Amino acid sequence: MTPEAADIMAKLRGKGVEYEATASTDDSTNVHEMENQVIGDVLGPERYGRVRCQGSFITPTRYFGPSSSQYMPSQSQSSQAEVNRLKQQIAQFKAEVAAKEAEREAAYQAFQNQFQELMAMLKKNPPS
Repeated sequence: MTPEAADIMAKLRGKGVEYEATASTDDSTNVHEMENQVIGDVLGPERYGRVRCQGSFITPTRYFGPSSSQYMPSQSQSSQAEVNRLKQQIAQFKAEVAAKEAEREAAYQAFQNQFQELMAMLKKNPPS
C-alpha cells in the first residue's frame, strides 16, 4: 500500500468511527448511506464518468454494463426528459435561424438583382 493510500484509509477509518458514533444514537441512519457519506467526505464529490474506488480507467459503462442505470442519478428519467426538451428547443431554434437566414439571403439576392439592373440602365443611358 502506498503512503497516500494508507493516509486515505486512515481518514476513512477516522470518519467511519465518527459516523458510527452518530449512528448509534440515531436509529434512522442507514449503514449504506453512512458509508457513502464517509467516502464522499474523504474523497470529495463524485466526478462525472468515473466509478469511485475502482481505479483510474474504470468508467460506469465498463463497471455496470452498457444498459445499466445504476450509475445514473436518481432523477435520471426527469433529467432525460429535460435533455430531450432542451434538444427540441435547440432544433426549433436552429430551424428558426435557418429560415431567417434564407429570408436574408433572398432579400440580398433581390437587392443584388436591382443593383445589377440599375447598373445596366446607367450603362445604356449615362447621366449627362
